[in-house]
This record gives sequence, C-alpha cells and structure tokens, in this order.
Amino acid sequence: MPPWLRAVYKRFARFHLWLYRATGGWLGHHLTWIPSLVLVTTGRKSGERRPVTLTYVRDGDLPMVAGSNYGGDRPPAWFLNIGADPTVEVWTGRRRRTMTARVFLPDDGEYARLWLLANQGEQGRYDRYQALMERPIPLVRFEPEA
Repeated sequence: MPPWLRAVYKRFARFHLWLYRATGGWLGHHLTWIPSLVLVTTGRKSGERRPVTLTYVRDGDLPMVAGSNYGGDRPPAWFLNIGADPTVEVWTGRRRRTMTARVFLPDDGEYARLWLLANQGEQGRYDRYQALMERPIPLVRFEPEA
C-alpha cells in the first residue's frame, strides 16, 4: 500500500473513532459497508487504554477481527497489546463488553474456517493483503470473560 493511502486510512480511522464515541456507537458502528467495533486494549509499554476502530465479522455471536495492518509487514499495535494482556473492552454499536481476545494462526484447526468467514465479510480484502505479506494474518475472536 502506498504511504499516502496508509496516511488517508489512518486519518479516517481517527475520525471514525471520534464519531463512534460522539454518537455512542449509533453512527460509527455502520459508517462503512462493513460493521465496525471499537477495541480498547491496554498499552503493553505505557499501560494506557488504547482505543481503535476495526471492521469485524461475527463468528456466531462473537465478534472477530483480522490483524492485517492494511497488508503491512508488521502486526498492528493493538495486536501486540493483546499479546501482553488479552483482556479487552469491545464496543459493538452501543453495547460495551469486557472480553478476552483469542488469537488464531494458520496452525490452529479453526483458522481455515475463520479465514473464510473473515475474508468473505471483507469481500476478499484479506486474500489481497496476504499476497503482499510474508507474515500470516492473525485472526482474533473476542470471547466472554471467563
């Protein structure tokens, strides 16, 4: 992805987060053609709460995202944060829940099924991103806290 397009995506993401917060999820949840959630992680270095908007699909009743980082070679910061602390807050529309992030990689038995679900929900975007990358795109499903 060209640097200028990545910059556009990042600016849109900041606006999207602002809109999501300002409307309590009423507008932000369906701002794009794919539903979006707000994921709040704990910064692995700072310990601060870090919100980010992400498109998601559902695996049954559970929201799921992909750590694609727009096809970049490095994983997104939020993914690194959940590696340090998998307890997260997830906003889907007006609903806010504390959940546990569960990571799926290609060697996991459920990965192929979840990949199809995520990729179809994004109209094949993750296949296009994966073709640009060497690292596998992790999938993250948010499950109720135990």
